[in-house]
Amino acid sequence: MTRSEREPFTDTLEPFTNGSDAPAEEKPRSKPKIRPNLRCSMPKGLQFRLEHIIVAERRLPSVVYDKVVEDFLATSEYEPRPYIPTEIVHEDSESRNYSLAPLLNQKLRERAESEGRSVQTLFMRAVYDYVRHSPDDP
Repeated sequence: MTRSEREPFTDTLEPFTNGSDAPAEEKPRSKPKIRPNLRCSMPKGLQFRLEHIIVAERRLPSVVYDKVVEDFLATSEYEPRPYIPTEIVHEDSESRNYSLAPLLNQKLRERAESEGRSVQTLFMRAVYDYVRHSPDDP
């Protein structure tokens, strides 16, 4: 009778595995990707339009959020009046978390500080500009 034909674990002097007694080398674990969340109360109509564009572009939401912020930061500082258009200011809003790349999140926060506005206001304006210029806007 060979070792593999015997009942397992009947002899306490045998190792539990057939492999060598040396411990297996552990693979180095990669760091989890950390994307900071931005909590923003977005008007429901604007959120619906953004979700429609995400589906039409066939991209992940995080990729689109990064693109929204990149496009917004690419333009120089400007002061449209009103900053948040009246068509979306008085809409019911829905609070959500938006995941941004760490570098874009930092740049958006720096710009918000230099303009004297909240990060959420800048992000809402960035989404509004992106949606308004998208050919997939419903």
